[in-house]
Amino acid sequence: MSTLNEIAKSIVEDYNKNYSRTTINDIANKINSLTYVSNNAHLTNGDKEKLLDIIQFKLQYGVDKNLGDSIFLGESEDSSNFIDLVKAIRDLVIKK
Repeated sequence: MSTLNEIAKSIVEDYNKNYSRTTINDIANKINSLTYVSNNAHLTNGDKEKLLDIIQFKLQYGVDKNLGDSIFLGESEDSSNFIDLVKAIRDLVIKK
């Protein structure tokens, strides 16, 4: 079973290699298709939110960084594009 961190890393690596206009829909579809191993149910909105937070963090600070790691000023990319990307994915993934 993959952790949310491992899934986020995979998604970010794919994004970095294959960015296109369909990437947002592809990532949203991938997240919506994830299921728990224990009961085969789809991820809860809470776990989708956690996953999207991890994806945003990894896009901003690097795929090998994890939430909770020490980050030095100047280490992040301009985050406005990443925030917009994750917001667009979040709008497709999270059911309100």
